[in-house]
Amino acid sequence: VGRETALFLSMLPAVFRMYVQSQTNDYRGLKNLDETGDILFPKFTGVDHELLYMLCLDSGNRVKRCVLLAEGNQLKVELDVRRILTEVIISNASSVILAHNHPSGDLKPSVGDHRATKIVADALQTIDVPLVEHFVFAQNRFMPLSTDSRFSSSFGTAFRSTYRTDPSADSWVGEIESKKMTYKKQKGK
Repeated sequence: VGRETALFLSMLPAVFRMYVQSQTNDYRGLKNLDETGDILFPKFTGVDHELLYMLCLDSGNRVKRCVLLAEGNQLKVELDVRRILTEVIISNASSVILAHNHPSGDLKPSVGDHRATKIVADALQTIDVPLVEHFVFAQNRFMPLSTDSRFSSSFGTAFRSTYRTDPSADSWVGEIESKKMTYKKQKGK
């Protein structure tokens, strides 16, 4: 493979990501996991390192801003709470959704994911802005952390149940297949 061909091939994931984002930038009021996944999934398409995004929502659950907060390596992304609070204040957001990816393909949230989510939720509470959800994306799947029983009890009122497909579910995983998402309840994790 020549140098020009290699350069062209290396650009394909970014070009595809931009194309998918251009097809899904409908920032209407978010009502469920499908709509949230539609907006966030393209941000992680073809990415081989961790990214951390934040959706700043208004009181009607419409996306005011989608902010790339940080780029990490293949194993982790650094969390800057000061930047998160600054972006929320600049956006005059009523609530926030976080999302990051696991390039390894492992959808299981880590202890670090739990810790980081708790830190952000606590920081946002100081300015009366709830953290509605934190999603983990891996390959063509995603998982809202608030539906994982290992996480939900840690946050108390930090999460709103209005975004859950089924608030009684222990754990839900979304699968993205050509712009159609399905949700499957995970058994006993």
